[in-house]
Amino acid sequence: MPYKDPDRRKEYLREYKDKYRARMRELNKQSYERHKKEILARRQVAKALQDVDTRHRKERAYSAIYRKKHRKELRKRARERYRTDMKCHLYYRNYHAKKKGSTIGPINIQALVERDSVCAICHKHIPARQRSIDHILPISKGGAHIQDNLRIVHIRCNLARNNRGAAQLRLFA
Repeated sequence: MPYKDPDRRKEYLREYKDKYRARMRELNKQSYERHKKEILARRQVAKALQDVDTRHRKERAYSAIYRKKHRKELRKRARERYRTDMKCHLYYRNYHAKKKGSTIGPINIQALVERDSVCAICHKHIPARQRSIDHILPISKGGAHIQDNLRIVHIRCNLARNNRGAAQLRLFA
């Protein structure tokens, strides 16, 4: 470009386009004819990708709207699933135990539930929604993540106990 001034540059480009418009149009047509198959194939791929992207965006938007409208219900369902499933709780516990370097053994949830029909801390019946798995000797104190070191307690009791032993818990309660 011979001009650094923006106004003169625009004027120059306008004149150039007017002067060579027909020639540029002819060159573009020739280029299109030479590469027609490739251009059409690229357009089809772009169109397909655009359709997929549009569909994906719509699905995400609808999903976000649904989640926003039903946030409380979804949270409630997730909490219930966490409380009743207990496998989720065990996965977290396994991860935590591995991180601490504790011994990890096979755990049978059904056997724990059948063995512990009452809370080991408050000695009251535990409804299915309020069950939590507790380590008798906490992992933070060097306990193992094995069947013999686990018991079923209320969530409330487990949170109150934290990583204290049973004797220490009675002092704080």
